[in-house]
Amino acid sequence: MIPQLLVTRASVALIAFLMAIASVVRSEAQEECPTLSVFDHGVGLWCEDDGKWKVGLIAQHEDPVSPQAFWDYGDGQQGDAFTFAPGFLFSDVHKYEPGTYEASLNIEGCPPHTLKFQVPECDVPRCPTINFNPVMGDCDEQSGSQTWIITAILTGGSGQTFSADLLDDGYLRDSGTSSNAVLELSVQKLFTPGAHTVTVDVTSPGFCGDATFNFTVACADDDNDNCITCFCGGSWCCVFWVLFIISIIGAIVTLARAICGVGSWYSICMFFAAAISYAILLATVCDVEICTILLAMAGSGFAGYAVVCGTNIVPPQCNTWLCKKTNIPGTGLEVANLLVIDLIFTFIVILICHGRELL
Repeated sequence: MIPQLLVTRASVALIAFLMAIASVVRSEAQEECPTLSVFDHGVGLWCEDDGKWKVGLIAQHEDPVSPQAFWDYGDGQQGDAFTFAPGFLFSDVHKYEPGTYEASLNIEGCPPHTLKFQVPECDVPRCPTINFNPVMGDCDEQSGSQTWIITAILTGGSGQTFSADLLDDGYLRDSGTSSNAVLELSVQKLFTPGAHTVTVDVTSPGFCGDATFNFTVACADDDNDNCITCFCGGSWCCVFWVLFIISIIGAIVTLARAICGVGSWYSICMFFAAAISYAILLATVCDVEICTILLAMAGSGFAGYAVVCGTNIVPPQCNTWLCKKTNIPGTGLEVANLLVIDLIFTFIVILICHGRELL
């Protein structure tokens, strides 16, 4: 009984002795941990293009120890180890997404020093990513054209607002502003044979530029030969074009004859009504651009001028104002008034329809 009691007391004494040694070791280790004289952070002056902020983490101590240390950035990443020597200001720069973080300076053999800070939202807009989603339809046997649905999906950062235009071969088709950092723009039409380009132009932020999608329509008729009417959009569209041009020329000729007193104002109204009707058919059925129709009107006007002032369709004895020549100052040229009108109309159409490209 007595020997067993002695063994128990010896075990307790040994455990107490070991605990005392461990306490002394820990105390000495704690005494080697430096006291930080500087421990702070600094957020950059601006947000980077990738939507992140540069944050500088700094630390310094003056104690006569040089332990190994490293930064834990608080976002799942760590910095490289370094020798934490006294008297030097150690800094580490890391990029952070907006949010709240708790970084820590981990010194070998010492408790970590934690630093909690807030990274603000990025006030500089980022450029959205642009993806095109094209869907091809069937070919039109008569015209050789093909229906395409092209959707552009723009995706930005969380909460970001941006605006963009979608253009088909230079003509505006769709536009909008993002909702919840996502914007979809699309165009659906019957594209004529040949090469085409759909462009997304990011208008805000203005520095983002644009993205393009190029494709080619290469349909054929039943004989697997290129259709001979594809240049005007098909057989019916070619008929509409011919009738539209004839209507414009007829309107000009009947106007000149009416001014001379040998024509009917009723005829003028009929030709103008026909021209408007065929223009509507070209725009709706054949999907012709308004600018193309206006340019065709300008070309038809030149043909009308040639008929009115170059033939006897208007009585020669009728000295109509339309064919009188006007002296252009500074050039020495005399040009018929009707030709001047056509030139001015053509210039205005080109300026309106293609002014953006010219500038």
